[in-house]
Amino acid sequence: MSDKQIEHELRFLAVAAEQAGEGIVVVDLNGIICFVNPAWAIMHGYDGTDKLVGEHISMFHTEEEMKILVADFIEEAKSRGQFAGPVEHVRSDGTVFPTQTRMITVKADEGKAVGLVVFASDASGHSQHHLSQQTIELTTANEQLQSELAKPVSYTH
Repeated sequence: MSDKQIEHELRFLAVAAEQAGEGIVVVDLNGIICFVNPAWAIMHGYDGTDKLVGEHISMFHTEEEMKILVADFIEEAKSRGQFAGPVEHVRSDGTVFPTQTRMITVKADEGKAVGLVVFASDASGHSQHHLSQQTIELTTANEQLQSELAKPVSYTH
C-alpha cells in the first residue's frame, strides 16, 4: 500500500470517527487520551475536543468507579481483546450518567497491546436529541464539502 493510500485511509477513518453519533475516545495504556470525537465531548458536557486530548480517562469517572469497575473493565478488554457492559460516566458539571460501553484493545503488528478504543452511548437518553441535531448539521456540512470537492478545478495562466 502506498503512502498516499495509507494517508487517504487514515483521513477517511478520522472523518468517520469524528462524525459518529456514538462517543469514541482512544487512550494509550496509561489512560491518556490521544483522540476524542465530538459526540464523546458533547455527551460529557464539553464544548470541544481540544482540551480533552492529553488528559487522563479518569476525568470521565468517579474515583470509586475507577477503582471498582473501570480498572477491571480495562484489564478484561486487554486480556480478551474487547469487552462491553454498562459503565457510569461523569459529565463536566459532575453529574453521573449511565452508558453502554465497549472497549477494544489496539495491538501493534507484533500483537502487543498499545492502546484502547472506547465506544460509549449515553444510556440516560440525555444527549440523544442534541446528538441527532449535530448529526443533521454534520451531514449537511459534509454534503456541502463533498459538493465543493467535486467541482472541477480550473487553472489560469
